[in-house]
Amino acid sequence: MLLTLVYFEVIGFVEFEDTGLMEFDYCIPEEARLQAHILQRSNLKYVKIVMDLFDDRQRDEFQNSPFGYLAEVAEIQFSAQLIQQLVFRTIRTDKVNELWFNVQGNMMRFGLQEYTLVTGLRCGVFSEGDEFDRVLERRRLKERTPYTRAAKRTKK
Repeated sequence: MLLTLVYFEVIGFVEFEDTGLMEFDYCIPEEARLQAHILQRSNLKYVKIVMDLFDDRQRDEFQNSPFGYLAEVAEIQFSAQLIQQLVFRTIRTDKVNELWFNVQGNMMRFGLQEYTLVTGLRCGVFSEGDEFDRVLERRRLKERTPYTRAAKRTKK
C-alpha cells in the first residue's frame, strides 16, 4: 500500500493520499450517530456584561490574561454543528495529546501546538524560577501548615 504524507506545520493538517481504500476506527460508529441537527448560537454578550462590571484594575488583569483577547473580539459565533461533525469524524488513536479526524479521506490532527495557537495559552514546561513555581510552593506550604499544627495539637 503506497502512502504519501503531507504535513503543514502551522495548522497541523495531515493528508494521506492512498492508492487503495483506508479503514479507520471511528470513536463513534456511524450507526450510533444522532440524526438530529443541533442549532445553537453563542456570542460574547456575557463577557461584555461582566467586563462592564469590572473596575480598572480588574479590567487590566483580564486584558493581560490569556483570555484578554475576548475583550477585543467583536463577536464569535460558536458552531455546534461543526463540533458535532468533528466528533463524528474522530479517529481512535493511542496518542494522548492529539485528536485525529477523518474529513473526506483527509487526516487532520489537533495537538498541543494547535491548541496553543488557537487559545494563546502556554503549553509546555515552565522556566526555572517562574512565577508559577513560587505560587505552587506557597500553596504547598499553606496545605502543609494546618496539618502540621493539627499534628502538634494531638501530640500534647
